[in-house]
Amino acid sequence: MASAAASSNYNASAGAASYATTNPSNDDRGPKFNEYRSRVMLGDLPQDFLRIQLVQAQIFDPMGHGMRQQGYGSAPHPQQLQQNPNFLGYFTLTIAEAKLIKSAGLLGLIKMDPYVSFRIGHVSYDTQTASGGGKNPQWKASYRINLFKGMDKIHLIVYDQRNFTEDSFIGECEVTIPREVIEGETRQQWYQLMGRQANANEIQGDILIIMSFMPVRSSHPTTPANGATSTPAGNATGSTQPAPHATEQSAAQHSPSVTPKPPPLPYSEDDIRTVKEMFPNVDEHFISELLKQHGGNKDLVVNHLLQNAV
Repeated sequence: MASAAASSNYNASAGAASYATTNPSNDDRGPKFNEYRSRVMLGDLPQDFLRIQLVQAQIFDPMGHGMRQQGYGSAPHPQQLQQNPNFLGYFTLTIAEAKLIKSAGLLGLIKMDPYVSFRIGHVSYDTQTASGGGKNPQWKASYRINLFKGMDKIHLIVYDQRNFTEDSFIGECEVTIPREVIEGETRQQWYQLMGRQANANEIQGDILIIMSFMPVRSSHPTTPANGATSTPAGNATGSTQPAPHATEQSAAQHSPSVTPKPPPLPYSEDDIRTVKEMFPNVDEHFISELLKQHGGNKDLVVNHLLQNAV
């Protein structure tokens, strides 16, 4: 009996010793704890901890709507634009409204929240979402875009914004900027929205857009063709004498009977007629006052009338 108890005690002590020698956790506990402790950041956290740094290209938004820029970090200065030989001028695009054919859902009972994503050249824009717009969404969003050579097409896609799934495609179209717009005409036109089905590329609706263009004006002074510069009239000996017509102009300027002419209006009758064709229910006098208020800029007048349309 005594020998059996001694044998069992020996086996237990031997097993404990073998566990202590074979289990590496006992020996490695200290080094691993020190290693983990060295990875812990101690002290004050930096200001950018767990924050995403946005670059200028992502947050640049001149019109207050969504804009995505590719390849350009910031908006160029107007003087830099005019010095660029490829810069044509300022293109204004207004996305007014759309008339869609289909509604969302199997039975068309789900109200759609459409928005427009369009691309022209190297930049892309997203309009605001027409919440609950359904099949007749209205955006009335205007964008002023720096137009360069080669930027002659606009690709528009209409999406239905979803909350928990990917936004649903509605229709798309590609618009070529008309030559009349580049020549100064304001164009208002409906364009068909097409689907993406290969076997049935059916019409999904129409979208109304307004386009206008303001060409860049050269700020360089013009010089005569022969390169000569104007000099005071003088005799052969180099002494200068006032020219007779200059003396007459000076006397006319100091004459009390001469009244200065009023400055010309910053708009023309054609501008009033163009806006009147787009808004036939608006009085011409009111259009004239808006043009005078906005310095003859038809784009701002059109945008004002669209924003206040019922």
